[in-house]
Amino acid sequence: MPGDAGGWTPTRREPGLRATRLREGAALLLAVLGVVVAGSALPGDFGPGIGVAAIGLGAAVVFYALNRPVLAVGLLLFTTFLRMALRTPALPAEPAFFAMALVVAAAAIAVTRRVHQAPQFGAVEGAMAVYVIWNIGSAIAPHRYPADGGSTIGEHSSIYHFILTGTVVPFMCYVVGRFVFDRPSAVRSLLWVVMGCYAYSIWVSIAQFAAPALVWPRYILDYPEDASWAHRAVGVFSQPVVNGLMLIIGFALAVHLAYQPDTRRWQRILLCGLMLSSLAAIYLTYTRVVWLGFALFVGAAAVLIRRTRPVYVSLIGAMLLGVAANWATFTSSDRSAGGVGSSYEVEDRLNMIATAFWAIREKPLLGWGIGRFSEVNTYHHQQWSQEVSWKRGFGIVSHFNELGIAAELGIIGLALWLTINVLLARGLWQALLTLPAEGIVGRELAVIVSIIFGVWILTGFTADLRFFDFLALLILMLVGIVVGTAQRLALVERLPVAAVPPDAADDLVYLRSS
Repeated sequence: MPGDAGGWTPTRREPGLRATRLREGAALLLAVLGVVVAGSALPGDFGPGIGVAAIGLGAAVVFYALNRPVLAVGLLLFTTFLRMALRTPALPAEPAFFAMALVVAAAAIAVTRRVHQAPQFGAVEGAMAVYVIWNIGSAIAPHRYPADGGSTIGEHSSIYHFILTGTVVPFMCYVVGRFVFDRPSAVRSLLWVVMGCYAYSIWVSIAQFAAPALVWPRYILDYPEDASWAHRAVGVFSQPVVNGLMLIIGFALAVHLAYQPDTRRWQRILLCGLMLSSLAAIYLTYTRVVWLGFALFVGAAAVLIRRTRPVYVSLIGAMLLGVAANWATFTSSDRSAGGVGSSYEVEDRLNMIATAFWAIREKPLLGWGIGRFSEVNTYHHQQWSQEVSWKRGFGIVSHFNELGIAAELGIIGLALWLTINVLLARGLWQALLTLPAEGIVGRELAVIVSIIFGVWILTGFTADLRFFDFLALLILMLVGIVVGTAQRLALVERLPVAAVPPDAADDLVYLRSS
């Protein structure tokens, strides 16, 4: 970011102070993760003594994080990433819920103390608020079929849990990303937290096949041999699509971090190792939408990001050679061997699409009620054509995001959802035009996030994105960071600014001149 562009004058924090804060944050994240994991085994395995110590250490970390919203967001990412593994009846709620409350409290304190400016809400936040209200109204209103949290919404314990994790928290993370991550050091810290999740996803994806005795959590290995996901890398999410998209996001951000000039040599070596090993992990998902999403990301990045183009062009060549060398296997119907010719999943989705269209025609405006698609798909299951078996896709949740929303929330709910996505896409486009070419939050990151957002939307043609809570909050937070940075830059470029003294506490602090 040039110093004479609009009067911006960047000021670097002292390296020692930055390193100290990064060490503190990393130590606390690992400590809290260890405490929560230990707490998940209590009280029977270790006894009340460790339980009391865990609670005490957890309370100390909470108080520490209340003054550091970036750390609170890191805790939210970790606890949501391991949400299924950290569930325990010893706690009144999932650890991720405590982390959500911590993020809200830390952000409010930061605004009150003027550490961060209060967010200015606009059309995006307005549309999000109306959409949330519409979801809650649909949950409260009476409907023909119940949403009891069983087959209707899968693992979720209640319809309000479903709304909170799939809609409210991702929207909250977009807002938090806009105004909390206003310094390059904060964004860099977040990206390294994502690298931790990325590294662990790689490990469990490969170890599931190479070293199953070392895999944790153990439910990754619980699928019976005849299950459709038994021979796929499902990761800590126990879902190959979510795991695969996490690996794609991690790969994209790892390349971005590796090409930053202030990334150290050992960090680049580590990132390169993660990128290479993640290629095997992505392949082991044996999931077509994951492979397609990765191919689209690599192709788009090769065209749009000049600095990292050699990486992506080389990767395209390697993927084409791999497919050509294993063409017979690749086009076969054996999913466990990497074949993409299986038609069962396609038939499932065709019947669900037919059911969704029937449901929309029956109740076009208000829908059948949030969380009710599986009930509609049970009592009013439709057949796509005579060539598709009627039983395919019977009684399960929607695997087409927008059609599922339209069937459950009506055309009004779908219009609100599409409005949000259009506004987010507009914000990303404006960021591409506004941000500088380089930097940790420059145009390159905006391109990466834009492509990831597009892959995310594409995935919605094969799955209901509301169930993918971790990916939703991570992607919307990245969108918020990019959009918020561009908005601040556009604002201050219209204002005269004064230089910042060398001992300023922030990485990039800009003051309005008197």
